[in-house]
Amino acid sequence: MPEPVSLVSAFDDFPNPRRTQGLDHGFTDLLEIAVGTLRVGEERVYGMEDFGRAREDWLRTFLPLPSGIASHDTFNRLCHALDPAAFAGG
Repeated sequence: MPEPVSLVSAFDDFPNPRRTQGLDHGFTDLLEIAVGTLRVGEERVYGMEDFGRAREDWLRTFLPLPSGIASHDTFNRLCHALDPAAFAGG
């Protein structure tokens, strides 16, 4: 049985489809908030922003969030750029 991996470190090698310049929000920060949002049953990008803002103090205990919580527009761009096969390990 494989060793358990923290959710934060689970995305360390996940392919980041975003451009490399002008990024205000960490890739792992965005993924963590998106996954947390999905875990509570919300699927909209507006919900990702709301989830992050409502839980920002708690999220900062394990995420750096140097630019705070991303907007729903940022989550929208990320969700459209992600390769679904990467989540399946392929």
